[in-house]
This record gives sequence, structure tokens and C-alpha cells, in this order.
Amino acid sequence: DETTVWKRGKVLSTDDSKVTIGLEDGSEITVPSKEALASNPAHLEGLDDLTGLQHLDEPNVLHNVSLRFLEDKIYTYTGPILIALNPWKRLNVYGLEKMADFIGISRLEAPPHIFAIAEESYRAMANLKKDQSILVSGESGAGKTETTKFVMQYLAA
Repeated sequence: DETTVWKRGKVLSTDDSKVTIGLEDGSEITVPSKEALASNPAHLEGLDDLTGLQHLDEPNVLHNVSLRFLEDKIYTYTGPILIALNPWKRLNVYGLEKMADFIGISRLEAPPHIFAIAEESYRAMANLKKDQSILVSGESGAGKTETTKFVMQYLAA
């Protein structure tokens, strides 16, 4: 429809070229088979790292990130990359207390967070004795400057 590009549902029936799907709102739709995409099982929804999804396509990635966003989990990994969504509100996910949660912790042992990325970079610099970099990218207004400030605060603490 015009507000939702993809809708989740369960396959009710199939034939050679069409699939009838029961949607979460109770309605049914029939679509060409090639347009029906598999969704991830419920136990994989809301994962910290998108690489753990069984179906790693646009609808499933967006669904997973959306579920996390609704729970104020604005950070999600996709392998070594951190995806950050601007919550457009203040969240209690920064500050000295939160920084302490990441000191000396491997990125793989910590929940997705910009402080985990900063810690990983700091540890690599200290252990390997080589320069490290963190790339922060996004569109105008996405929060690049704020994210960079959080990295600098973490490294200075």
C-alpha cells in the first residue's frame, strides 16, 4: 500500500504463479510468487547483529531495525559496521555511567553502541601500536557530528 512497502503475513496457499498471504491485520492479499519474500522466524527478530538473520534482504533488515528502534535501541551491528538511527529525542544511552559499561569489553560482548566501536578502536591502537580510524557517515541531520562528539568523549575519558 502507499504507507507500507512490505507487509508481514503467513502463506495461506500457493499455485504456479501466485501466493495468497494472510496479513497480520487479518486481511488477505494475493501477489505474484516472485514478489512474496520469506521473513525471519520470530526468535531472530530484534537481533543485535543483522548478520545473524536467516533472510538478509531489505524488508527483513528494515523490520529488524524498526523493532529495535521502537524499543529505543538505536544501534544495530551488521558485522563490524554499526548502524545508528537518530531517535530525535534524548535517550539515556550516553554519559560517564554508560561509558563505564564498555571499558575493557570486546565489541562482541557488548550491545551495539558507539562506545563499543570507540573501545574497539582504542584497544586496537593500544595493542597493535597502529593508528585506527572510525568512519562516521550519513545524510545531513543524521547525527554525524553528535556521534563524533560521543567518540571523542569516550576516548578522552
